[in-house]
Amino acid sequence: EQINTIENRANIKVVAPKTLGVVETGNQAALIAGVDIANELEMKKWWQITGRAPEGAGELLAGSRVAASMSLAPGSAVAIRGRELTVVGTLAPTGSQEDELLFASSDTAQAILGKEGLYSIVEVCALCGDCPIGEIVNQIAGKIPGARVSAVQQVVKSKMQALDHLVKLTMGVSAVVLFIG
Repeated sequence: EQINTIENRANIKVVAPKTLGVVETGNQAALIAGVDIANELEMKKWWQITGRAPEGAGELLAGSRVAASMSLAPGSAVAIRGRELTVVGTLAPTGSQEDELLFASSDTAQAILGKEGLYSIVEVCALCGDCPIGEIVNQIAGKIPGARVSAVQQVVKSKMQALDHLVKLTMGVSAVVLFIG
């Protein structure tokens, strides 16, 4: 709600809050993420789901690694803190932390974790390619005191710069080797 009051709110496409926590599932620990499934799917269009996305309380979407380690597939039952939940879908590998998570609705995860109304992370997706990302980050940080707000765009740019430097170094070494040869 606070994010939707910032000056640049028209540039925001999706707000995806998450509640995170560790739970015991039988004899194994797992990470659960309470999410607004519709917003999560809007933000993460690359997700490939076997089965379907959760539609209500008591349903889970399992990341690829947690599904493999716990032998979960659509239709599997998972007992978490006295609640019986059903896996309705599994994610194809994404190569990110999402592979390690069990996804449930925000209400379900918050009730399981005892964190009703609380969020651990809020991801925000901007609507335009040339949005003033830095300004949006500053406005959000001003509305949510104590929150650590950062732009994924900045992280991606720094990784792309590092990759560019590595490519240039490789090309230089290749040229030297070719010249010596």
